[in-house]
Amino acid sequence: MHILVPHDNTIIVNTFIMRSTLLAFFVLPCLISNAQTPTAHEIDSINNEFSNAQNKRNKEAIGKPYPAFSFTADGKIFNNDLLKGKIVFINFWFEACAPCIAEFDALNEIYQKLKENKNFAFISFTFETPEKTKRVKERYPLPYTVISIDRKECYRLNLNNGFPANMILDSTGAIKYMSFGGNTDKTIASKYVIENIYPEIVKLL
Repeated sequence: MHILVPHDNTIIVNTFIMRSTLLAFFVLPCLISNAQTPTAHEIDSINNEFSNAQNKRNKEAIGKPYPAFSFTADGKIFNNDLLKGKIVFINFWFEACAPCIAEFDALNEIYQKLKENKNFAFISFTFETPEKTKRVKERYPLPYTVISIDRKECYRLNLNNGFPANMILDSTGAIKYMSFGGNTDKTIASKYVIENIYPEIVKLL
């Protein structure tokens, strides 16, 4: 498994949101009830514990079957059974996620390189509405299939990680590679995708 580690303050990883939510709903009320204010050390400890638990779950997911799904998009049905036998690249994004947008050029490049390969499938998931998804596809533009699903389902399929999320499934439908988070700089984001994610796809084809 490969998880992108932030290199500077421009990195935006949505796991921060989940950590903040965890802190707000489960930790702060307890501290406030005791008239205490969490220290920086306590907050860091909570974040580290959350991160370690998430990383452990992600590592345990490698080699296991990808969660079941079935959706219709672009007039076609996409589900686990129909995609077996193919190497599947799955991308997760939403419009307000700057690192997600920064990856688009590189993802388009990967699609163009491999779209004629019958053993390859490229799917993108977003929790944006179909109308907004269509607008984003036209703006950038995105030539591959983008499936609009609800937020809860989006997090289920990206294993409750942040955005952007990129996964590669082998021909049996097992998870072989995962990366989460990214850089807001398009050049840096594209370099990472082409130099790290693309070779992982090619190795399996």
